[in-house]
Amino acid sequence: MDTYASIRRIRFTAAVLVCVATASLVAAQPDRNPALSLVGGPFRDGIVLFASGGDRWFWTHASGGQETLFEGGPGRAPVSLATGSGWSALAWDGQALWLTQQQRDQGHLCRLRPGRDVTPEKVVSGLAQPSGLFADNGRLYWLENRAPRAAAFRYIPTEGWTAILRMRDGSGAVRTLAEWPGGGPSGTELPAQDLLGVTEDYLFCRVRRPASTEFLRIALADGKAERVAVESGSQSAVLYEGTLFWTAPSDEASPATGMRCVRTLGSAGNVVLVGDWLPENGVLLGTPQGVRFASDGWYALRGRAPAERLPGSLSGRVVADQDQLFQVGGTTPVAVQVEDEGYVR
Repeated sequence: MDTYASIRRIRFTAAVLVCVATASLVAAQPDRNPALSLVGGPFRDGIVLFASGGDRWFWTHASGGQETLFEGGPGRAPVSLATGSGWSALAWDGQALWLTQQQRDQGHLCRLRPGRDVTPEKVVSGLAQPSGLFADNGRLYWLENRAPRAAAFRYIPTEGWTAILRMRDGSGAVRTLAEWPGGGPSGTELPAQDLLGVTEDYLFCRVRRPASTEFLRIALADGKAERVAVESGSQSAVLYEGTLFWTAPSDEASPATGMRCVRTLGSAGNVVLVGDWLPENGVLLGTPQGVRFASDGWYALRGRAPAERLPGSLSGRVVADQDQLFQVGGTTPVAVQVEDEGYVR
C-alpha cells in the first residue's frame, strides 16, 4: 500500500515551482466551505445529522436556515433539545451527545446531556473546521481541516490543506493522533473528509478530493496513514465487522452508464470485487444481514454477477447506525425492518 512518507519529503522549493506554474488555475477556483455533514447526500433542509443508541435517536433538522436538535425513538414524539447553527457532526456515547460546530473562524467540540443540559456545552475550542465525529469505547475521534498558509498553496501536498485526526479520551485529555495532506473544501457541499469506523488497531477515513475519493487506514499506535484505495468520483464506504467495503466505477459496465461496483481487501491485501452492476446513486450500509447497497431498492452483493435486487423498495434517504436502518427523508427518522437472508462473503 502507498504511504504518505514520500509525500512529506517533497521539498518546499519544488512545491513553490509547481505552485507558480499553476497559480493562474488555482486563483480561478474560489474556496467553498462544505455544508453540514450528512446522511447520504448534501441537504440544506430536512434531517441533516443523525446518531442512535438502541431506542434513543438523535438528529438535527434544518429549515429556513435554522437548525434544531431533536431526540426521539420508537413510538416516541420528537423532543426539541436545542437550536443552533454550524453543527457539522453528531455522536452518542451512551451517556452524552457530542457535536462538532464551526462558528465563524473557530471550531468547537460540544457536549449535551439530555435531561440535564439546556444548551450544548463547549468542551474543546480552537478547532479547525471539525467534522467526522466518532464515539468508540469512551473515546471521541474527530477530524480537523487546517487551511494552507496561503491560498495559492492549497493544492500542494506539503503546503496545502492538512487533515488532522484528534482524540479525546475518557479522562478528557485531547491529543493529535495523525496528520496528512487533506482534501480541503471538497468543491461540493459534501464534507472534505469523514470517519468510517474504528477497529482495535486502525481508524478508517474517507477523503474527498476534487475528482476522486480516497480511503485511508490510520494506525492508532503511531499515526501512520496508509492509502487503502483511491477511486474516481464521489464514492460511498462502510466498515463492516472490521473490514472496509467501498464503491467504485463498475468493473464491467460502460463508464457512460455511471454504474457502480463494490470492492474490499482480501487477506493478502489485494482488491476483491464483491458486487457489480449497481445503480449510480446509492450508499453502502452495514446491517445485521451483511453489507447492502441502498438506492431505489435494496441490493445484495453477488461478486461479478449483477447485484440482486431484494424484495421491497426504499424511498428517500437512508442511513445505518448501531445495526439499525433508518429512512430520514422526512422530518422524523423511521426505522426500517430488514428481513432478507442475503450474504456478502
